[in-house]
Amino acid sequence: MKKHQFYRYGFYASLFLLIATATVLVATLWRSWAPKAENPAFMQGMGFAQFRNTMGFGAEQAAVYDRLLNDYQGQVQPLRQKLHQEQALIFQLLSDERTDTAQLNSASLRSAMLQHEIRLATFHHLQKVSALAGPDQRRQLVGLYNRLLRESSAQMERGGRRHRMRWGQRN
Repeated sequence: MKKHQFYRYGFYASLFLLIATATVLVATLWRSWAPKAENPAFMQGMGFAQFRNTMGFGAEQAAVYDRLLNDYQGQVQPLRQKLHQEQALIFQLLSDERTDTAQLNSASLRSAMLQHEIRLATFHHLQKVSALAGPDQRRQLVGLYNRLLRESSAQMERGGRRHRMRWGQRN
């Protein structure tokens, strides 16, 4: 009797594991086959996504804007990767006791030049978008730029959100 009950519980446990595994497999395949957007909004940044979605572009303007945005992202992404590598190098140099000031200065200057190139590419992209926009859209664009500038300067004043609140600390 006990042996029969043991096999029954083993069968039910195996059946449960088989169904759970099949469910996870189907869910994973379902997600991988779902269509993905070419330019998801979270990749474009708040300003670019908002401008694209709220400025009332016609179909032709939207197509040109998408090409401009893809070109901009293709130009800036390698620079961001290099910047990330340079910043990792700076942290590595800071952790090494034998690092001298000249090495840190050199790495810092390379990092600053990459940031400068990213800013220039962004500026040129925004000029192209402004040329694409109509007069009313340009006024909205200037308002968007001003708001983004205020938000970015507010983040700088707060330390770029690097200094998180400690337990029990209040603003």
